[in-house]
Amino acid sequence: MPLGIGVWRYLVLPGVGLFLAFLVARYGGQEGWLPGRLRRFRPGRCVAVLFVLGVLLFGCLTLARYLTWHSFVHDLGSYDQKVWMVSIQTDWGEMLRQTWRGGVEVSPCGRIREWGVCHLQPLHLIPALLYRLGASPIILLMIEVLTVMSGLIPLYRLATRRLGDPHLALGVCVLYLLFPAVQFNALLDFRPDFVVIPLLLWGFLLTDQGRFVPALVAVGAAGLMKEALILTWAMFGLYLWLRHGRRRLGIGVFAAGLTAFYLVTFWLLSGPSASEGGFMLDKYFRAIGPGLLLRRDKLLYLAALFGPLAGLPLLSPVSLLPALPTLGISLLSSDVSHASIHSQHASSAIAPIFVALLDVMARPSPGRISRLTPTRLVRGLVVLSLFVTVAVGPTPLSVNFWRQPWGGHWHYTQYVPDRQATVDRAARLIPSDPHVAVVSQNDVNSAHLAHRYAYFAFPNQLPRADYVLLDTRRWPFVYWTPEPDRYRALVEELRGSDRWRIVFDEDGVLLFRRAQP
Repeated sequence: MPLGIGVWRYLVLPGVGLFLAFLVARYGGQEGWLPGRLRRFRPGRCVAVLFVLGVLLFGCLTLARYLTWHSFVHDLGSYDQKVWMVSIQTDWGEMLRQTWRGGVEVSPCGRIREWGVCHLQPLHLIPALLYRLGASPIILLMIEVLTVMSGLIPLYRLATRRLGDPHLALGVCVLYLLFPAVQFNALLDFRPDFVVIPLLLWGFLLTDQGRFVPALVAVGAAGLMKEALILTWAMFGLYLWLRHGRRRLGIGVFAAGLTAFYLVTFWLLSGPSASEGGFMLDKYFRAIGPGLLLRRDKLLYLAALFGPLAGLPLLSPVSLLPALPTLGISLLSSDVSHASIHSQHASSAIAPIFVALLDVMARPSPGRISRLTPTRLVRGLVVLSLFVTVAVGPTPLSVNFWRQPWGGHWHYTQYVPDRQATVDRAARLIPSDPHVAVVSQNDVNSAHLAHRYAYFAFPNQLPRADYVLLDTRRWPFVYWTPEPDRYRALVEELRGSDRWRIVFDEDGVLLFRRAQP
């Protein structure tokens, strides 16, 4: 990132927003955070409008990106293939087994990822049943958007309960929509972690109502979408103990969560030579040290999580307990994507951050800051969050959306047709027979490519592939990372090989077919 962009993104715009937020919160009146005319509308209906607007905005953007071949991470294709594989099974037992096998004949677990998805995901049975009506990753993308936006419902109810004012609760919902981590989780090509956002919010709401067992069921359900979220459930048990005094229940849940996580990651998700848990520890957590924690991307990640709310959630650490697993992974992992606000790894921190904010807002303000009432805080935080989302977010409110040097994959050009017809013509030359094996570039995704028994990211499993589809004018992905020199060498090797025939070569789009013996 150029230094000038970084200064504007992380210092100037947030700094101006913080200054204006302070002025608005400190010197604004007490008549409410909304202008007088808007206060006449019912807050519950306003939340419904926010939900609809969020679904329309994020739904249209994510669909536009997929339909124009701009989905930029192969995980969408991997999950699409996995759900498709689950959907075509005729036996319920085999359907369930496929939710952790990864849609391949040989387990992808415990090794450098060459194919498939190694996660325990029984909840994939739900989209798999929808796939039987019409198999398309559009189903996955819309489930993601609807689920993330549905977090507004428990958040509004919880904020109303904690603050005693529906209008203030509406303001918290506005903060939710402006929160960059929420926006990225709604727009990122399908990632299963998003389910934890509303489920955790429901869990917090149910515990406030004294309904502890339903709360544990709600939060525990997230662990059925990704095994790392089992740790979130375990820490939620400690929250029940320390916040609500349910010591035996809380400790029991904590112990059960740790045990379940160990059994899943070190036993169930095992490959021929190693467990998934052992493989991940060796790959991402081998070099832990103070220098890693103080790395620039780690600090910016924390700033992007807590900065939009002025760091106030840090004043309520007990409510942040369920966020500790994801924060620990992000800070201790050597993988840069784990500490990126653009990724899915912030999802299980979102609900605890907002609940911690409600804790702080509901407390009486001591001494000199007694004037910072919930009304003033909401007003100031809306101003600050607006500036942060302009600096960091992916929506049309953000500079990222309008300026290419800032936005990259989040620039508006990623949602409009660009050589779409060319890629379409090349893809149509690949037979739809699911037994035909396909290799495609990391950022070239579609149902036509993924709905087959063997589907890999270039250059995985080239000896096994029947077709290879590449777009040389996109990022030069080799496996999961851009490597320009190696990418060019591999493409030239394919061009010169007598084992492959070029059946399409137009405007940078290449389709190779294995030569007939």
